[in-house]
Amino acid sequence: MPRETGLRVFESFPEIRNLGRDRLQSLCDDWRATPVAREFAVSALTVDDSARVGFVVQLRAKPSD
Repeated sequence: MPRETGLRVFESFPEIRNLGRDRLQSLCDDWRATPVAREFAVSALTVDDSARVGFVVQLRAKPSD
């Protein structure tokens, strides 16, 4: 049984899914430059053909006090 990867964040929002994978990917790429994305170390978001979103975070060592 194949395993699906990614989160189905757009499944309940057909108006968002209808934007298409390329537009969704562009919006995700833009979002990565936001302070929230940087705060949570999101380094990549990928949208597949089924509108599932995968993400990558870059874990950083916390500076010692």
